[in-house]
Amino acid sequence: MRYFKSAYLFSISLAVVVGAGLRFWLFSGLNHHYYQGGTLAWHASHALSILQGRPLLVDPGFVKSLQEAQLLSNRIIDPQDFPLGLKQNPISPWPSTDVPGYGFILSAFWFLLPKRYIFIQIFQILLDLLSIILIAETGKRFFNRTIGGISSWLYALWPIPAAFSCIAHRDYWGIFGIILAVFFLAFLLKSRTWLPVLGAGVSLAVLSWIRPVWTGMMLFIPVFIWVDQGWGRAWRAFSILATCFLVLFFLPLSLMNLKLHNRPFVSPVGLFLWESLGEDKNPYGFSASDSDAWEYASSVKGIPPDSLEITEANEILLQRVIEVGRKDPGFITKSLLIRGWRILTLGYSIILFLPVEKGLTHWEFPFMLMRYLHKLSWLLALVGFILTGASFGYRKTALLWAPSLSIFFVFWPTRFTDPRFFFYALFPFLFFVSGAVWVVYKGIKFYENKNKS
Repeated sequence: MRYFKSAYLFSISLAVVVGAGLRFWLFSGLNHHYYQGGTLAWHASHALSILQGRPLLVDPGFVKSLQEAQLLSNRIIDPQDFPLGLKQNPISPWPSTDVPGYGFILSAFWFLLPKRYIFIQIFQILLDLLSIILIAETGKRFFNRTIGGISSWLYALWPIPAAFSCIAHRDYWGIFGIILAVFFLAFLLKSRTWLPVLGAGVSLAVLSWIRPVWTGMMLFIPVFIWVDQGWGRAWRAFSILATCFLVLFFLPLSLMNLKLHNRPFVSPVGLFLWESLGEDKNPYGFSASDSDAWEYASSVKGIPPDSLEITEANEILLQRVIEVGRKDPGFITKSLLIRGWRILTLGYSIILFLPVEKGLTHWEFPFMLMRYLHKLSWLLALVGFILTGASFGYRKTALLWAPSLSIFFVFWPTRFTDPRFFFYALFPFLFFVSGAVWVVYKGIKFYENKNKS
């Protein structure tokens, strides 16, 4: 027993070391990669506003200037190196279509350190190395040490989280949030207390301020707890999760919206539905473009686009979607079916967002191979679930579907199919694949021993 424990610890330690090597190697080419740099400019402006004592405001003029400079240089620019960075004048409220959490994290780093992204990038890499350990422990508690160890190695060598952790953008936090929540839920399998559900709820609610991709887990986690442990425990789990989301996310978000926009609920659902329905050519004018949607809304209102409020635009776009849905429900159904298939195959994507022109050209083939493996990820997960569930119990194993299905059903109708919105859903699949590898290996050993005897 002591030998297996030592071998497990050695394997995890080695996975962390190898994972660190991969991430810092990628970081050398991705440290100023222009990935979602326009959104990052908003968060940078917000972080600087926080440091100026104006935590709910931003400077659109600074954001526009920074975005233009970054587009010209094809790289993100540290605010410290941008002449307007320390002289901005935050006068506009934080946009109602987004959450401001990443700006608060940036401001925490920039309060003590120079205003450069490198510090939060290194911190994200360290979080991702911690994730390797959390995944190993999660797999161990769900199944056994071997599956936990295999899962940790798969994650350590997986380019998607490795690359995202190197990039100055909030998308990595979506991955980390789900890893942390599932880690807490693993303790629920053998615990009679509800601290694991509370830990998962607090993690998801707090990190929703950075990337609210998991609000659906408030429903899906209790459903799968019901499958495994019964209705009573599922209801208590829902009560705890709902309370965490209400107190730590929805209530303060509503208060912020009241202060900034004079309404408690401000949702960009109309914009998202418009863009989702516009992925393919259609006779209704929908398009997967912010600017096109804005132009349509401003034309309906009869005012210049710069004068249109976000809430007004969203209401106009939502009304148009409802109008088309009533007129042509077949179009909506067809669009949803096409989008569902695209999501299951991760839609369209460049090669994992990695800049092959920056010294990574000789890695283009394995990255392309990884892309096609990802297109089969839901199928691989299903096969792995069947094999793993047969050995460890389908009810317990089914709990790992909660994050993936919640993200799928939240984004399926409301967001255009950019794979970065669905990468978060893939993390639990590591356990299904690792479990399948373990089951197949045990089967091979069984037949070998049987033949020998």
